[in-house]
Amino acid sequence: MGKDPAFPMYANDWLSSSNIAQMTAEEERGYLRLLCHCWASGDCSLEDSNAALGALSLLGEGYFNNPSQIVRRCLAEHPSKSGYLTNERLFEVWKERQEWREKCRLGGVNSGKARRSGKNDGSKGTSNSVQSKREVDGNSSFTSSSSSKTKLNPLSSSSTDEKEAALLKRETKFIEKWNALEGVLPNSRPTLSKKRRGMFRARLKEDGWAADCVKAFEHFPLKQWHEQNGWKPTVEFMLRGDVAMKISDGEYDRPLDGEETPEPLDIAGALERGRAESDE
Repeated sequence: MGKDPAFPMYANDWLSSSNIAQMTAEEERGYLRLLCHCWASGDCSLEDSNAALGALSLLGEGYFNNPSQIVRRCLAEHPSKSGYLTNERLFEVWKERQEWREKCRLGGVNSGKARRSGKNDGSKGTSNSVQSKREVDGNSSFTSSSSSKTKLNPLSSSSTDEKEAALLKRETKFIEKWNALEGVLPNSRPTLSKKRRGMFRARLKEDGWAADCVKAFEHFPLKQWHEQNGWKPTVEFMLRGDVAMKISDGEYDRPLDGEETPEPLDIAGALERGRAESDE
């Protein structure tokens, strides 16, 4: 099977990415070139070499001399090729495309066999085709009668089901790791609510978020609040914008210079003082 010549690029995801927003125009161009080279490699990989990455991105020494290393943070170890890197999101898309193309290839092979078999058998092939269609229609109790086209095209539905199953698996693993942290409010259910699930999947689409999240978990409990007033973050807090990146950079490890952490409101004490003043 030949190389896939093109990959989908989601404009809104690119423009709303916090990592992209922190890049210079030159870094953004270099990063896009690396994604193109990664896709064109045939196995979605880039050699883990500063010299090679600097040359492919056209950033040269700017690739590895940049203190922020923002482009490098968008790459991760290739899951099956030692000494090579990939982009996690791009690799997921590449893998899904490979599976889809393989299913299409097998579908074409089976379709060709069926046509050849029909020509050899004459009218018998036509009879078998009609019988097969009736069997499909007769065994479609799990779908409505209006979805006959979907029933006869299992490729799209199976691909969607596999993708959803993979996302739910990542969601469950994320919750398990979150609930095991010290100084957080655990998620009460094994899955996320509709709102939080949307936030989680939006973050997964952001380049480097998963890696930031792993690093961020090492900073819990968050000293900025935990040692001051015992405030505990919820999983929704973790899923907001660039919170994972800020935690991984240590921004919540201590109170900000010159600022005090707000104390919790003493409502009962305020009411008691109000009554005492009125009695006077």
